[in-house]
Amino acid sequence: KDIITSLLRNKYLLVYTLSAIVGSLTDFSGTLNAYVAIHCLGDQSYITLLSLASAVPTLFVVLFVPKLLEKVEKYNAYMITRIGTIIVSLAIYFIGYQNVGLFLGLIVVKTLFASVWGIMAIMFIADCVEYAQYRFGERNSGIAFATKAFTNKIIVAITGALGMFGLAAYGFVEGEGVVQSARTVAGIWTLYGLGPIVGAVISLVILMVGYKLRDTDVKLMIRCNNGEITREEAEKNFSRKF
Repeated sequence: KDIITSLLRNKYLLVYTLSAIVGSLTDFSGTLNAYVAIHCLGDQSYITLLSLASAVPTLFVVLFVPKLLEKVEKYNAYMITRIGTIIVSLAIYFIGYQNVGLFLGLIVVKTLFASVWGIMAIMFIADCVEYAQYRFGERNSGIAFATKAFTNKIIVAITGALGMFGLAAYGFVEGEGVVQSARTVAGIWTLYGLGPIVGAVISLVILMVGYKLRDTDVKLMIRCNNGEITREEAEKNFSRKF
């Protein structure tokens, strides 16, 4: 009961969690990498290249995200890179996979954008913890971060299932050596290219409407939580009412 009450009262944690879930539910790119390699690119050896292009850039992003956030508000950086991911996803879909080199290059660019906002997820959760302590006097960081871990497991399970349902809807036929119809191959590409955009756009709308925490306000909350300033001083300098 205490855990549920704590979650329901932390409105920004709920908004961010909902946004994260919706934003990932239609992202079938990870689920469909092997299908795109085999049935669109025509060679299963591309599975490794797609996997590398979707993972390795994250290692480089980790190095410069802290410096980026010294200059750019975290919320703005999240929104910009999220929009960047959408734009690159559109480019991937409409340019197509005939030029494999260009396709892989675009995957790398998309991964760079996605890695930035993906890495910041933990920072948003930390901000929500500070908000809960400031607003209700509760510092339930364990509950907040456990919620994120639990949410990630739900997302992986549901997204994988939805991706498979999508393949079935486009007439995918299981079996080694089976040649898929043109409709099925086009369907795989549509799910891979356009699927992530649907959830991402809705996710952005949810954040724009419901998530109001900003770095300057969270810093004031932290100072108040640490006893460095009074609640009245914090409220006087907030950018909005919390």
